[in-house]
Amino acid sequence: MTVEILCAKVYHFIHIQRDTRRAARTERRKPRYKIRMPMTPLEFRRRLHRRPELSFEEHETAAFIERQLAEAGIPCRRIARTGVLAALEGRGDPRRAVVLRADIDALPIRERADVPWRSEREGAMHACGHDVHAAVLYG
Repeated sequence: MTVEILCAKVYHFIHIQRDTRRAARTERRKPRYKIRMPMTPLEFRRRLHRRPELSFEEHETAAFIERQLAEAGIPCRRIARTGVLAALEGRGDPRRAVVLRADIDALPIRERADVPWRSEREGAMHACGHDVHAAVLYG
């Protein structure tokens, strides 16, 4: 057997092995959930920004988040009166988890920006970026 043929067979074997491993990894990576979010993260963020609520008063915000998650088919529940906990089950070891968290409260500040999504509540606004944090987590 010539060196060229041997190299070609080894090359072919390596690529078959690599393709097989790549296919197995791709199969493992397929998402368990096919989620279609009812609104874009930008729309979500602007909705939160328009209706800010101060700390421990976020009842409307929590209800809004629950509705959006329910429409997307994501199971969720209230915690600590104004919090929302959503869980997406993985395929691996159930004792291992990743926790993502976002605050949803606003600050007692009067908004001066003249934009369509400005705060509709006098004396409260999302000047802290919590609306963005929640939208990123949502998206």
